[in-house]
Amino acid sequence: MDSTTRRGLLRGMAALPALAALSGCRGFGAADNHEEEGKRQTPKDNQAFTGQLNVCLHGLWFVQVCKEGFILHAPTVADHVYRAGWWKQETELDPKVSSFELKGLVPRRTAPAIDDLRHPVLRATATPNRALMSTVIKVPFPDEVHGLRCVRRTQTDAPFFADGKYSPRPDLMFLPMNLILVYRPDSASKTPFLEGSTWRGPASSPYPANLHLRAEPLKMSLMDAQAFLCTALGITDRKDLLMNERWKKSPPPPVDPVKPLYGYDRDEQLGLGELFPPMRSAADVWDEATFAEIPKLEGSPCRADINFAAPSNCSHIIGRC
Repeated sequence: MDSTTRRGLLRGMAALPALAALSGCRGFGAADNHEEEGKRQTPKDNQAFTGQLNVCLHGLWFVQVCKEGFILHAPTVADHVYRAGWWKQETELDPKVSSFELKGLVPRRTAPAIDDLRHPVLRATATPNRALMSTVIKVPFPDEVHGLRCVRRTQTDAPFFADGKYSPRPDLMFLPMNLILVYRPDSASKTPFLEGSTWRGPASSPYPANLHLRAEPLKMSLMDAQAFLCTALGITDRKDLLMNERWKKSPPPPVDPVKPLYGYDRDEQLGLGELFPPMRSAADVWDEATFAEIPKLEGSPCRADINFAAPSNCSHIIGRC
């Protein structure tokens, strides 16, 4: 029955008013009184959370693995937007908020395993410059980390990065366009919410809840965003973290051919520049009528003319404190 499917659940969310509790984060022009705003955004109850939460990263993020959790840094890039929320309902993250924090979940005490052959992990410790980050989000350690929609290289291809002080290992085989942090909370967890924004997860759901975090261009971009990442990480010599030309300007890979992760649909891998069909804008409310267009997107989801230089604009780097 449609009302019990994941897409039915999303349709129900899309039918809510734009400023309802499920609409995402507070946008520009909202009240500047952050103390009162923070009180308003705190959940009114502490319901136990049952289910799974997927935090889905799109675009250019630096994921810092620290002693008590992850810190997600999105470097300031001129043509990028910074949004969070439900799929196709993400709204602008307020630049006045110094840092956001995912709360409600009982955190793990240790970081999950991260395979440095499948994820670009820095070989040296970088020091992020908060003044050069548009968005900083603190999250607990997830149970799992998954890379999806990966740019793949063979053993005969050039490495993803030139040999530099910070560069990931030269035999790295994958560059994920989507990075998914999977949370399977224990019984002591409460309804998750993103402090500093209006996003709040459901108390429970038969399907995983997906919180999408975006730091990416809205349309075609030839900009080498990796340069902004280096500067924001305090890396003064580009040779220390330089993506090879072979990959910097390669088109984005197609989405994974089958449903890649429980609760995460193929079309949820798409970037903002390719997510909306012609004559639609990422600023539009995604209504019932346009849900009918989703199968068309799934049939030919990769629009390389829109998200050119995707690995430079939309790949993630992982480092340690």
